[in-house]
Amino acid sequence: MNLTAVNKTLPPAEMIPVWPMAQKKFKDGLARSGSINIHYEDRGPKNKPAIVFVMGLASQMIRWPEDLLNAVSKAGFRVIRLDNRDIGMSTHLDETPPSIPLQFLKKEFKGEVEAPYDLSDMSGDVIAVLDHLKIKKAHLVGTSMGGMICQLTASLYPERVLSLASLISGSNDADLPRPDFKILLKIGLGRSDTREAYIERGMQVFNLIGSQGELQIDQDLLRQNVTEHYERGISAEGIQRQILAVWKTGSLRPYLGQIKAPTLVIHGEEDKLIRLPAGIDSAMRIPGAIMKIFKGMAHDLPRAYRKEMAGLIVMNAKRKPAH
Repeated sequence: MNLTAVNKTLPPAEMIPVWPMAQKKFKDGLARSGSINIHYEDRGPKNKPAIVFVMGLASQMIRWPEDLLNAVSKAGFRVIRLDNRDIGMSTHLDETPPSIPLQFLKKEFKGEVEAPYDLSDMSGDVIAVLDHLKIKKAHLVGTSMGGMICQLTASLYPERVLSLASLISGSNDADLPRPDFKILLKIGLGRSDTREAYIERGMQVFNLIGSQGELQIDQDLLRQNVTEHYERGISAEGIQRQILAVWKTGSLRPYLGQIKAPTLVIHGEEDKLIRLPAGIDSAMRIPGAIMKIFKGMAHDLPRAYRKEMAGLIVMNAKRKPAH
């Protein structure tokens, strides 16, 4: 465990200019993972090292900011992003999820949470995309639940992972400070009967968990993004199944010490959904991990910090394994 890596001053990272989105269509496709389809987008030269971006709970792959993706792509990487199962254009399961309040009580009292799948299954979805694209090894970047998926992937499939960047995520351990449960209920139990109701509730949720003040996302851009979420495919029960997958998986601590890939942990000091100590816990337990804490950032990726984030992701991808 490399404790000195946590909160240390990082070396200066190359600042990559934010390029406008290329005016072309990227390759979209479906990868088969067991009985389900995982929708992905593939951009960049096929002869470049691949970086796979995995989004978090209740968020589709379009939640990744284009300026961040393009900055990483311009640095010489093949950029791939995907819709997790039960969201967007990937398969939405038809199994009715168990009661969220009941499963929460089971989790709190150390009982076994019932869920159709867990994060190790979602880790297998990432590997299925790599297999479909015939990519032997890739760099992984994940936010929130996606960061947990990527941490598990780096532990369970070390031969497939070149580097790991875990953003606004954590170790999911029960001993750490909890998420704001009111926020979690709003994400998991909220339902919207109409298109406009969904858009308004989605904006409320993202503003609730997101950075405030000068770091707050432009509201017109947020509305555009939430609207696209609705049009690509939503499922309230799918979001509930994702929540249950996180709860069923439990602590990632047993897996973190097995990670060999160079690891970067990025977190916001104002995160109310996945608290800062959860990110620090991952960084402390992954051998050789380095960490960057952004002032004022909550549970999002503010535009003001994306250029630096891209530089850190690229820098981490060029680091040597810890052992």
